Amino acid sequence: ITIQKGALVDTDGNVSLQKIYPSFTPDITAPVWTYQNISYNPDDISYSVELVGKDETKLDTTLSALVTSGSGKNITVKCGNTTITPNITKISTSSTEVRYKLTINNFSGEAVTITINAGSLIDVSKNQSVLTEITLPEKDVIKPTITTQNPEYSMADKTYTFDIIATDNMEVDSTTSALATSGSGQNVTITCAGGSIAVPTISIKELTTTQIIYQVTINNYPAGSVNVSIDAGAIKDTTGNKNVATNFTLPALDIANPYWEEQKPSVEYDETNKKLNIQLVGKDETSLNDTESTLTLGSNILIYIVFYFVGAKMTPTIFSLNVN
Repeated sequence: ITIQKGALVDTDGNVSLQKIYPSFTPDITAPVWTYQNISYNPDDISYSVELVGKDETKLDTTLSALVTSGSGKNITVKCGNTTITPNITKISTSSTEVRYKLTINNFSGEAVTITINAGSLIDVSKNQSVLTEITLPEKDVIKPTITTQNPEYSMADKTYTFDIIATDNMEVDSTTSALATSGSGQNVTITCAGGSIAVPTISIKELTTTQIIYQVTINNYPAGSVNVSIDAGAIKDTTGNKNVATNFTLPALDIANPYWEEQKPSVEYDETNKKLNIQLVGKDETSLNDTESTLTLGSNILIYIVFYFVGAKMTPTIFSLNVN
């Protein structure tokens, strides 16, 4: 700025001399709000973000502040359509920056909208921040669930098997999720009411985006109900949510074989029709499968007919009954 001589004149006719001001750049840039370090903690279901107020030259740190309540309130936070009151803490201040941490506890998972009023930041040139709206993405806050299914007993190899199903609404993390019945990473405990058992084996039976199905095998099953305890955090989803501690009781399965009565069969002779009726009794301690439990001559039953000829040697003759 150059002002020529004579720009000012007093009443006695004196005039000002030429004046040259050194060059300068006026600050006309308003301070702004930005955000960084979005974080979701699945352990305590909290959602946090850092709000950063900046100026390119110098902030008035006395007047620049976020106020969460009262007549000077200048910030509003919503989860979805619900207005909430988060925790807001100032974490640092410098000549050009003020930083706050905003934390939402018991986060619902919906998108977050943060509205900061105009004038909440002021620099030393009196420039003020404009109305600012920040939208943060929604988060998956639903924990994986665990269920069981298909308890079965195999009489042939004396094993009790069942499935453990880990399910997530979005995506289960198959890399960090694991079930172990032994070792330093043990997170599953299995006991039988009927007696002690060897450490059961667990293998992955089926894997999809949202589900892991594990098959558990108990060898030499001793009978009785099966109790299963799974620790919290054994199953995780890709957001970091973890299952809660879970307990199941699976039913006792029948391990006793059906049997034939040991006493002598009941026998009746029908003289009129020349028929011999023999009653054989098969039993089970619970229930027999009437469809599968059958006797078929020549297949699984063989009848011998013995005739005794009275003579000097009383020699028996044995005939096998063949059925076509």
